[in-house]
Amino acid sequence: MVDSVDTRSVLLLYATSDEHGGNSRVCSRISSLLNKNGIRSTYMHASAVLQAYTQAHCSYIPAEPSTPPSVPLSTVTHDLSLSCEYRPVSSMTCSSSSTAETSSAAPIEQDLDTLVRDAESPGKKCHTGSLPSPCPDSAVCLDMDLSSSSQRSYPVDTRGSSALPPQPGLNTADRGHLCSDGPQHRSPHPDCRCTSDCFESRPLTWYCRSQHITHIIACHAYRCHAYVTGCPVPYSVMFGGTDINHDADDAERRGLMTPVIEQARHVVCFSRSMYDRAVELWPACSDKMIIQAQSVERSISRECYPSISRWLRSISPASSIPSNPVVFMLVAGIRPVKDPLYLVDAFHEWHCEDPSVFYVIIGSVLDEEYHKHLQHKLASVSGVFYHEQVEQPFLHHLMQLCCAVVNSSLSEGMCQAILEAIVHGAPVIARDIAGNRELISHRHTGLLYATPEECIALARELKNNRDLHATIAGNAYQFIQRRHGVASEIETYRRIVSGPA
Repeated sequence: MVDSVDTRSVLLLYATSDEHGGNSRVCSRISSLLNKNGIRSTYMHASAVLQAYTQAHCSYIPAEPSTPPSVPLSTVTHDLSLSCEYRPVSSMTCSSSSTAETSSAAPIEQDLDTLVRDAESPGKKCHTGSLPSPCPDSAVCLDMDLSSSSQRSYPVDTRGSSALPPQPGLNTADRGHLCSDGPQHRSPHPDCRCTSDCFESRPLTWYCRSQHITHIIACHAYRCHAYVTGCPVPYSVMFGGTDINHDADDAERRGLMTPVIEQARHVVCFSRSMYDRAVELWPACSDKMIIQAQSVERSISRECYPSISRWLRSISPASSIPSNPVVFMLVAGIRPVKDPLYLVDAFHEWHCEDPSVFYVIIGSVLDEEYHKHLQHKLASVSGVFYHEQVEQPFLHHLMQLCCAVVNSSLSEGMCQAILEAIVHGAPVIARDIAGNRELISHRHTGLLYATPEECIALARELKNNRDLHATIAGNAYQFIQRRHGVASEIETYRRIVSGPA
């Protein structure tokens, strides 16, 4: 057992635009586990840190007479375009308990400790509002999904990167960018004093100091590199499937991941296959790598949700939906690596043969172009629907009612949707890839397929054989209880945030 760390405060930070997606659900779950075990923790979106940092340096006035929207830091997910005009720091009026005074424009190079002291000072409050406290129900998990970055509008210093002080570990050419290959986001107002440091470690360092965060847990080594590189707050990294299966294959991206991994206190791999690949890529860091499978808990909700037939009618009012439809669900963000188009034609053909069969794709749009292709395709088929991501309790309700949850990904680390389906009693039909084989033993804890035709053949068998359905669901649930228990996961993360490796 480790010593108690109840005086510590941990931040799990994620940054995907998928508010209810797998990564945010992982961060929420780990944060909840830590809080229940006496470790103060917060999970939040990276844009919330950027927004807090921005609000500490900029004042804003509404572009229209209406009041600007209020965005709680714990719920910000992807859009910082707040329909406002930015004023320079010099226009911010601060008040103290005795006198009112106008602050002078703080230089970009202003000492970080001064900024933190000002933010924490009880007698000094900027009109932009004091920094909200972290979510009381949440260690930082940073997961940046840059696929939808074109929808974001982050303010940066328009004077050019040469005006900014050096930052350890980052090239000058990267300033003003979320990542080396990401687009540059500029404020439409040139007098904005927010700097491209917003995309480096300064905002995260500032936030952690102001909130007394003692440890960061960053999800995705590549996507978080611009935030944690040079951050003095101790951090650990949770590998995502994209890290190992895609980003690490790109020499430039691997070069950005390497210092993050080298400087991390611990590196968490969800599966043996992820661990083996990570050790192959970074053998000098193998002593800090840990295999820790994700746990999953069954959700209990007292909400009265609609039947699955009624829900399908709400999705497609013009379709003929029987009272007892046979539904197969794909739960995944809409992006190429999840390959949601892979099974569309196969399920369409089956629906034309058997109108009671439906295929529903549920997930947030993470790639706009791919989403357009998907929508165009779905307009030409029947029996296949798309619905944006739903809240987690309702998603679990749908899992309990469907015939099976389907996975069509080209690669996976450890699929959160598969874990959730299993614990809620839904059989899984998954694409035969390394990450899925960590969870699925063919015909024992699930069904694995290599082609769309093979998937439909297995789905037909599952639909017509209730014994197979019950056996697979039962075996998978027992497997998860044995291999993905909460106790070992709690112990691992307690050890991670307790001290050096």
